Amino acid sequence: MIELVPLQYYVRVFYYSMFAICLLTGLYYQANPGCEKLLRRNSLFFPLLISIVLIFYMGLRPTSYKFGDMPLYEHRWNMSDSIQVNLFDFRSEWFFDYLMLFCKALVPNAQFWFVVIDFIYIGCQFWACKKLLWENVWLAILFVFYSFQFFSYGTNGLRNGMACSMMILSIAFFCDRNRNSNLIGFLLFGLAMACHRSVIIPMAAVMASKYIIKDIKISIYIWFGCIVLSLIAGGTLQNIIFGLGFDDRMSTYSSIGEETMSEFSHTGFRWDFLLYSAMPLWLAMIVRNKGINDPSFTLLANTYIIANSFWILVCRVAFSNRFAYLSWFLYALVIAYAVVRVPIWKNQDRAAGWILIAHSAFSLIMYIFFK
Repeated sequence: MIELVPLQYYVRVFYYSMFAICLLTGLYYQANPGCEKLLRRNSLFFPLLISIVLIFYMGLRPTSYKFGDMPLYEHRWNMSDSIQVNLFDFRSEWFFDYLMLFCKALVPNAQFWFVVIDFIYIGCQFWACKKLLWENVWLAILFVFYSFQFFSYGTNGLRNGMACSMMILSIAFFCDRNRNSNLIGFLLFGLAMACHRSVIIPMAAVMASKYIIKDIKISIYIWFGCIVLSLIAGGTLQNIIFGLGFDDRMSTYSSIGEETMSEFSHTGFRWDFLLYSAMPLWLAMIVRNKGINDPSFTLLANTYIIANSFWILVCRVAFSNRFAYLSWFLYALVIAYAVVRVPIWKNQDRAAGWILIAHSAFSLIMYIFFK
């Protein structure tokens, strides 16, 4: 446990220090016309350093409900001797339980387990940034590590966060046109599913994007079509989707009554979430309209858009942000890839600086006003 930072300042230190780093980096790029800084290969030292620091800072956090469900996870750790892991049970999400039991066999301390979880959570995202944007890993990880809900899913929604992080890495392997890389991608798919079954939604989006929908315009049409369907028959569609029964948590969220819903600041069609979700679509439309053909960006963008389309169909349900995260976990990577790799603007360095500043300012504002 890191005791140098008092509990009441723990989250604040992350948000303000990371914002300062993003702001300085954004100003550095914003001051330069052209695009030579973006494509100049940077050292991996600082990206690796900040990744290691965050692994231990987030993993060694104090046990407190200030970090959401962390005490519940610690309780699960303490009761883990009674857990039976079945590797062949599709609904057991065995990887998360097996990892817990493996860590407990090595070190009988839940803090070690949390560090291992954040090692996987942050390490997979670092590796994905290195694979996809090797020439500027620093800028890529700043977009990813200071994105909305990054800290939350590394300290609260641990299973979902770790599963989605493995999904990010699997997509990075699918961007390779190498059969062995695709096999690794499928293996990571399986581990992510064994950690949190809900990733079947982005998994289906990846498969659709890789083998069926290869034009960004089609996925954007699907996105707008889902808005129309949700406005016309959202309740009926929601009941049909939750009735499929591939994840019991979905049925639980859909059955929450109005008395419980009053605890949430807003219910119904989430226009605020929809507006936030539109930023990667805007970049995708720019890339498509400029006639730029980048298969990796197309796969990333289509996966995000299709997964986000699913959320639109169920956006009225309680805890809608948890379904939105099944696309939002790719949000920052889509933006980072477009900004670093895709030649969209003449003065791309300057645009990258402004976008990073706006991106990080949004994360800070969300923390200040909605913590």
